[in-house]
Amino acid sequence: MKLKLKDRGPRVKDVQERLLKIGYKLGPTGADGNFGPLTWKAVKLFQQKNGLEPTGVVDDNTYRLLVHKSYRLGERLLYLHYPYLEGNDVYELQKSLKSLGFNPGPLDAVFGSATEKALREFQLSVGIQPDGILGPVTLKKLNDLIMSLGHSSVVDYPARDVNKSPLANIKVAIDAGHGGNDPGAVSLSGLKESEIVRDICKRVETGLHAKGAQVTKTYSDNRSISLQRRAEIANKNKCHLFVSIHLNAAQNASSQGTETLYFQKEQSFSRKGKQLAVIMQKELVNILRRADRGIKGRNLTVLKKTLMPAVIVEPLFITNPAEEALLKEEEWRQRIAMAICRGIETYFKTLKK
Repeated sequence: MKLKLKDRGPRVKDVQERLLKIGYKLGPTGADGNFGPLTWKAVKLFQQKNGLEPTGVVDDNTYRLLVHKSYRLGERLLYLHYPYLEGNDVYELQKSLKSLGFNPGPLDAVFGSATEKALREFQLSVGIQPDGILGPVTLKKLNDLIMSLGHSSVVDYPARDVNKSPLANIKVAIDAGHGGNDPGAVSLSGLKESEIVRDICKRVETGLHAKGAQVTKTYSDNRSISLQRRAEIANKNKCHLFVSIHLNAAQNASSQGTETLYFQKEQSFSRKGKQLAVIMQKELVNILRRADRGIKGRNLTVLKKTLMPAVIVEPLFITNPAEEALLKEEEWRQRIAMAICRGIETYFKTLKK
């Protein structure tokens, strides 16, 4: 294939439409099928930006790269194919998966085995048949989750209309366990509970802000705050919900899995707290796919002193070597944060029904 200055026809128009699609300007005539000076200039600029010899001639290599760059997510099915599918849509998929805590491998715009594995894991986490194919149903779930979580440290998304969110103007107290001179549980390798849960909390706070929620921090990054004081902060700010994030620990290193705590003392318990715990546990288990240890009623300070529904989430065991390794990965901390954000959002959606 070779298209050059003064050529005409449908192939020229195809090239022009692709150039326009990725942001190149062709003047008032647009994609008219006429390979004029503005098209030649746009082709040269495209070649320069993508490491090709800037001849202004559309050869096979230029056209192949132009096709890859002009794909948008959802315009075609993406799946493991030989030769591998390549394109900007694959890159968008990889970025989205990574931002949600699923590791697609290098962000190289190539749909290889790592990307397929990440896509299957995402499908499992949202209850879709894990066929490794990005079709309309999977794409909708992907977009819904990105809209729900909003901004992450991996990918920045544009501002969204949060007024329609079930979390708009909701006040949520986010509490990170331990801190200051109290590291909480410490793994054999020296991983501190307080440091990991603070990282997760910041990710949760980012996700909640993106959905219009008002976040109250009841913890400090560098000093200890009593449990009584944490409850007081949430009460003073008239928060609608209190979520404390911890990591589980046990002498038995084989102990593993996810559990959520709510207030219960003998036969008395918080009904709304239990409802929140059920929803939160379900979201955590669905997304993390670790052992389901269930919900448990506990008479703990931050659960009984708060005036709003409150839970303590313990997504993984820091004393379990396998789960400790997961906690060291940014993707897994992001995944935990995503599950907590979804739990909070689902709770308020349930209240509005």
